[in-house]
Amino acid sequence: MNVQDARVILNDLLDKQYVDSILDVYEENEKIYKTTIALALIDIEKLQTVSKNQDVQVSNLTSIINGQKTQISYLESTVIGQNNIIKKQKTLKILGFIGVGILTIILIL
Repeated sequence: MNVQDARVILNDLLDKQYVDSILDVYEENEKIYKTTIALALIDIEKLQTVSKNQDVQVSNLTSIINGQKTQISYLESTVIGQNNIIKKQKTLKILGFIGVGILTIILIL
């Protein structure tokens, strides 16, 4: 074996040792990255669930608001109807007092 061949073999051995030591580091990094990705996916799923829950809450609140608007319009129509009834009762009351006054005047004459 000549010196050049020995150098080539030693270089290959040293390169393989470096590669093997670097390979362990890369494998560790790959495990860390996979774990990080898995945790990120879990976080994404949780955030999607929160987003869906918030959408449900928004739709529930919207339906509550619509229900409140319906109740308010019903109450307004009831108040308007009651006002009309009160006006009719007032006019009937006034007409009754006027009628009683006219009848008493007619009876007196």
